[in-house]
Amino acid sequence: MISISTASLYHVPLRTVFRLAAEAGFDGVELVTGPETWLLGARRVAALSREHRLPVFTVHQTLAPLIGGSAARRLGDAVATAAAVGGRHVVIHPPDVARHEEAEPWLRALDAARDRGAADGVRLAIENSGFAPHEAGRHYLGELEDLVAFAEGRDLDVTLDTCHVAMRGLDLATSYAVMRPRLANIHLSNLSPNGPPLSFPYAGPLLTEHRVPEDGLLDLAPFVRRLAADGYQGPLTYEISPLALRFWSPTRLRQRLVSLVAFVRRHWLQGRCREQPPARGASA
Repeated sequence: MISISTASLYHVPLRTVFRLAAEAGFDGVELVTGPETWLLGARRVAALSREHRLPVFTVHQTLAPLIGGSAARRLGDAVATAAAVGGRHVVIHPPDVARHEEAEPWLRALDAARDRGAADGVRLAIENSGFAPHEAGRHYLGELEDLVAFAEGRDLDVTLDTCHVAMRGLDLATSYAVMRPRLANIHLSNLSPNGPPLSFPYAGPLLTEHRVPEDGLLDLAPFVRRLAADGYQGPLTYEISPLALRFWSPTRLRQRLVSLVAFVRRHWLQGRCREQPPARGASA
């Protein structure tokens, strides 16, 4: 299931996001909650999904915490939205704290959201954090082993963000192996080997992070083939910077969207073919 985060196309209305994604051949979307989804309401979002025959596979809690309210409100909103639009998982981030004690309010909100989601068939999928290697130890659940153990202890699933793996300087295959037992969703993108040429808020996410698959440090083709060979059944969700998609040019934007779908389909097919046993009588 090839999906795309609506945050990748935040510069256009949600109706246009669905249309562009459908025209490019995506199988579904990851809906990021925010001002437009709140204004439209879940019923109208669900109608857009039906109109374009593009299901909402996952919902991501708002990326705008300053206007999204408390942790409990953001989590509750995302779970309610997922239930209303048919999303199977809600993607969440660990809190931006260093110690367990500081995370207590978030933990209470998390447990409430998990229980609420369970009643509607919605599960939470906590995402691995992205930060520089020298910041290790400053982030709650920053280590993958801790994140997976936390998910197992609280009956959560996990979302593997490939760009965040690269930001940490970790090996992608090893990270996948650690997270695979609870893996429900993948955020697929690359990381530029160069730092941002300009310094301003969100320069990293916009200019150097969340690049298209072929543009960056990671070799994502073998990873996609491995997922296919392993029988991964969750969404492969592109989370790409609008700048990397060349948002200012409608033609180049459409070309990039089509190429994203083609990249996964090509390497997924190769991965599946390699796992097929040779035909009887065929040479090895």
